[in-house]
Parts: sequence; C-alpha cells; structure tokens
Amino acid sequence: MGGPITVMRDPFTQYELLPPVPKETLGQAVRALPQYQALAWLLGVVGAWWSVQAAAARRWLCRLDILLALWCHRRWTRFCATAFARGVADRVRRFCRAVWELPQYQFLQRAHFFFNRHSLVRLTFYCALVSLVALPLCVAYALPSRAQQIYLLVDDNGPRVIMNYPTWEEDTPMLRISPEDTGDAQLILQEGLMVTVRHGDEVVTVESWKETVDNLLRRLEITPTAREMIAINIAGDAPLIHISDELRFERTERTVSPYKTVSYSNYTLPAGQYKVVQKGEPGYVTDTYEDIYRMGRLVHSLLVDRQDDSAVTQIVEYGKLVYSQPNEARAVSAHPFADGSGGYLIFDDGHSMIYTREVINNATAYYGGVKTATGHAVGKGVMAVDPKVYAYGTTMYVGKAGSTGLVYGTATAYDCGGAVKGNIIDVWYPTYADCARWGRRNVTCYILKTSP
Repeated sequence: MGGPITVMRDPFTQYELLPPVPKETLGQAVRALPQYQALAWLLGVVGAWWSVQAAAARRWLCRLDILLALWCHRRWTRFCATAFARGVADRVRRFCRAVWELPQYQFLQRAHFFFNRHSLVRLTFYCALVSLVALPLCVAYALPSRAQQIYLLVDDNGPRVIMNYPTWEEDTPMLRISPEDTGDAQLILQEGLMVTVRHGDEVVTVESWKETVDNLLRRLEITPTAREMIAINIAGDAPLIHISDELRFERTERTVSPYKTVSYSNYTLPAGQYKVVQKGEPGYVTDTYEDIYRMGRLVHSLLVDRQDDSAVTQIVEYGKLVYSQPNEARAVSAHPFADGSGGYLIFDDGHSMIYTREVINNATAYYGGVKTATGHAVGKGVMAVDPKVYAYGTTMYVGKAGSTGLVYGTATAYDCGGAVKGNIIDVWYPTYADCARWGRRNVTCYILKTSP
C-alpha cells in the first residue's frame, strides 16, 4: 500500500489544491504516435527473425568446426603413424636428449634454479643489467653540450667548410689548423697579426695573440648566433674574419678549350707527307662564379663573368704530288710558278704533277706495231718524238689542261719516226678510226717531272 496522500492547500485561502498535472515531454509525444509504434513493431519482428537466423548460422558453424577439427585430427593421426613422422620424432628426441646432456645446458639449468631460489641474487642481477644499459645514456646526457659552429676557411684553394672542428692539420703564416678536440676549434691565429673582424655593420681591427679564433671573438665580446657562420679569409695580406648568416665568395674555374685542326692540300708536297704550317695552341676559358653559403651549405652559384682566350687553329698541309699518272687521267687546271720555272697540273683524282715547260707541238697519230724503237711494247700512252728535241723517256701531258676538247693525256717518248722531226710528236692509238679522229693538230703539251 502506498503512503499517505499529502493534501496541498492554498496558503492564503486554505482551499485544497488539485495535484499538478505532469507535462508531456517530446519523447513521450513521439512514442505515442501510431507510426512510431508500427515501426517499433516491425523492427522487433525483424530483430527476432535475425536472432533466429544467427542462432542457426552459429549452430552450422559449430558443426563445421567440429567436422573440420575431426578431419584434421584424423589426417594428423595418419601422418604421425607414417615411418617418416616416426623417424623425425625419434631424431628430435635424440637431439633434445643430447642437448640436455650438454654441460652448458646443465649449467644454465642450475643457474636458473639458483636464481629462482634466491630472490636477492635475482634482484641484484637485474639491477646490474639495468645499470649497465642506462650508464652510457646517463654519461651522454651528463656531458656538457657544445654549440655546433660553422667555419668557412677561405684561402687560395677556395672556401672550405669546417663543422665545429677541423679534420686535418695545416700550418700557414697566418693560421695553424689542428684536428684536436679541446673545447675551442683549433683554428689558431699567429701572434702579431692585424685581424679585421666584420660583424653586421660593425668592423673592428685588432692585433692577434697566439690564440684561437673563438678566443679572439670572446675578447671582442662577439657571440655568433646559431645561424651565423664564421668566415676566415687568409688569402690576402692579413686575416679577415666575417660573421654573417649569408656569405658570398667569388670563385674562378679555368677550363681548357681545345684547338681545331684545318687541313689543306699542298700540290708541291709529295703524296703521303704532311707539313704543319701553323702549330695549334689550346685556349683557356676562365669562368667567375659567385657562391652563396647559408648554414655551411652552398645554396646558389651564379656565373658573373667569362673570359675566353681563343685557341690557335692548327693548319696542316697534306701532300698531293705524284710522279706518274695513267693515260686516262685528265688535268683539270694548270698553275704556273711565279718565277716562270714551270708549274703543276691538278688532275681529276686530286693529285698533282710538276711540269718543267709548257710547249706547243704538232701532234699526229699512228697505230699498229708491236715494239717501239726502244724495245718498249706499243700501247696507249706511247708516243714517237724526235730524239734530238725530246729525249727518250720524256713524259708529257698532251692537251690543254682543263680543255673540254680532244685531249690525249699523259704519254712517254718510247718511239721515233722518219716523219717525226722537230716539234712534231706522234701519239699511238689502237685503231685507224681513232687516228683519223685525232688527225693532225697543234696541242699544248706539258713536260712532266717523273722523279723527285
């Protein structure tokens, strides 16, 4: 049974008041809607159906797991019953028995038993192990940290970056460099030098002691920031120290410019020989770059100037002079010498022959015969001459050089004839028709030089 009902009265009139009606909330209003009740009923049906299906699926999965386990167990049992599996198991047992009989294993087993019985020893061992691991870390953190300073050493070899400490040893009249790690970087200035220090807009000139660059900056109360670099220029007459977060240097590179070779034909030089008329000399290209360093790294390199010392071209002349040409060769041009001592002919194959005289002969033609008066076999390139005018063995080019008319070509005096007198020559052709076509004519002839 419930408790007594409290009657509420008006404080002024003492009339009984009706109990307060509770206000309906939004959730209660929504749940009272028939649509909500229908949706809830539908969701309940779906949930019940899903629960039944899930339970059935779980039962099937459980049955499959049992079947799979039974199948695997049966397969494993069959495999263990094979001779191979029994042999492997026997080898494993013998290996384990051999390991257990080792003195090292027995020692480890006794040590493990000892540690399990004595907790104080176990605690001491663990503390020692932790201390051994933590000691290097403690020492590393306990050491005072040093600020990494970047130096740029500028000499005749260009800028060289030194990160906090140098790694090589060097001794110059202005600076001694040592790879020792002793607090300050061992960039030691020689005593009595007038050192100029530039930091921002401040420029100070001070006489150095036998001290490091760091000590000199401490004397001047200059403290570089973490982004600033210290450039030490010892390429001039006195050291210059420049402190800035951006440093610019000029650098020159000299590269060799190879010379070119130009070849010409020399028609008075024997073939197979050559002559260097002008010796080639290589040139040099000097490039000037402006290098920009930030935080000890080269961030930009700009080409600001280029000087090119031109190379001297090498001139080579190759000989084209020969002392014989076949009858079929044709002279394309004649070039007399300036002193009138003859000249040279250039043939269509690119070679040349020197001629001693240029004469005009009355030329006829003949054919037939077997041997000449000198015993030479007849053939194209054989001619008959007056031995009093042209000696036997004289070779001449019969025809005007460069002529487009009828030209005989080169011919050698191996024969003579009764009608061949004076400046008359008789050239040999294989047929009468060729002789008739040649006829008699005055031709320009060049007496050729056939030996050096």
